[in-house]
Amino acid sequence: MRNSLPRPRPPAPYFVYPRSPAYASVSNSYRGAHRTYAQYNYLRPGLIPWMKRRRLEVVLRLAAPWFHKTSVIDFGCADGVLLPSLSRYFPHVVGVDRDPTACAVATAVVRDLALSNVEILCGTDADIIGVMSARIATRESRLMFALETLEHASASDAERVDFLRRLFSVMQPGANVIISVPRTTGPLFLLKHAAQRALGMVDEPLSVREALRAGLRSDTSGLESRWRGGHVGFNDRTFERAIRQSMRIVRRRATVLSIIYQVAL
Repeated sequence: MRNSLPRPRPPAPYFVYPRSPAYASVSNSYRGAHRTYAQYNYLRPGLIPWMKRRRLEVVLRLAAPWFHKTSVIDFGCADGVLLPSLSRYFPHVVGVDRDPTACAVATAVVRDLALSNVEILCGTDADIIGVMSARIATRESRLMFALETLEHASASDAERVDFLRRLFSVMQPGANVIISVPRTTGPLFLLKHAAQRALGMVDEPLSVREALRAGLRSDTSGLESRWRGGHVGFNDRTFERAIRQSMRIVRRRATVLSIIYQVAL
C-alpha cells in the first residue's frame, strides 16, 4: 500500500535577491552592458548566473547553524551581493573588500536596502588583516565567508593556506570559515571551460592541450608560472590537500562551478 502521507516541502531558499538600484546605476561598466560585478555574475538571466547563485545558496545552508547567533564577516564581499542575505540571518555583518569601486557599490546597496546591521570595511591598506583586527576585534564573530577569494591571494598553496590561517586570527576562538574556490581541474572544469569558450566568455585563455591536461589529468603544473592573480595557475585539488595538512575540513560541498569547504583550525 502506498504511503499517503504528504511529502515534506523543501525549505525555502536562503539567498535574498539584492534588489538595489545601485547595481544598474553606477557610471562605469563591468562588462558590456552590465554595470557591476554582481549584475554580470549573479543578477542577470541565464544558466551560469543561476549556477553562481546556487553556490550562494549552498554556503548559506552550511552557515545555517550560526543564524541569529553570531556576528559574521564577508571577506572579499565585492559589491555586496551576499550582504542582504547575511543581514537577514546575522545580528551584525562586516563586509570587507580591497576594491574601492566595489566597496562604493556595496555601501550604496546597504543604504538602498536599509541594512542597518551591515558595515563596509574597504581595506586598501596592504595589510588588510591588520586593518580588520583593528576595526572588528571586539565583535563576537565566530563565522567568516571567503568566497572565490583565496585563489587570488597568492601564487602558492602554502601562502594561500597561511593567509587563511591569518583570517582566523580576527575572530573568536573556535570560529569557522566557509570558503569556496573555482573548479580548475577535472571533468566538470573541462565541461565549464568548453561552454565558456563556445559562448566567448573565457577571460584567461588556455590552449586545448592545457585545458585537457587540467580536465583529464588534474595537472596544472605548466600553468603555475602564469598566475597573475586570477584562476590560471590555481589548482583546486592541490589547494584542498594543502588545507587538510594543517586544518580541519568540517564539511565539503561541490557545485558545477565551485568547491565549498567549512574549515576549522
